[in-house]
Amino acid sequence: MLSPAIILFRLRYPCLTLFKLRKFVDRLDVMARERIEDGETTNLRDVDRLRRQINDIEYEWSKVIFLWSSVHGYLRSSLVIVWDIAKCYDKAQVVHVYILDAIADKRRALEDFEDSYRRNRNVKGNHRQDTNVDTNTDMSIAIGHTTARP
Repeated sequence: MLSPAIILFRLRYPCLTLFKLRKFVDRLDVMARERIEDGETTNLRDVDRLRRQINDIEYEWSKVIFLWSSVHGYLRSSLVIVWDIAKCYDKAQVVHVYILDAIADKRRALEDFEDSYRRNRNVKGNHRQDTNVDTNTDMSIAIGHTTARP
């Protein structure tokens, strides 16, 4: 039976292998490039930094293979590498949230534009299509005064 601490740790850090971490960063790279293609300024340097960090972890892992002669050294190095993977995953999550925020901002801006377009399309000159009432633009009449359509 797994202890609750291990379960919580696995929920918090689903990418505890280099393979899963690399796949996650690859998805971030695709998302960032799509943002750039849409004309947004997404910082690809963060994704590149994550890739370099993964390569550094991979290099450290390749050195651990030679520590099999010392079980203690192997376990200690393995825990350090898992810790490094977890820290890299945290940084990747920050980049992921940044990209998702950019997507949400663009979606909100597009929805606001569409709402504004629909509202303006319903207004032709001084006549509102939805009320069938003309507004009087004479400044001597109180604001908000309307007259029936002739």
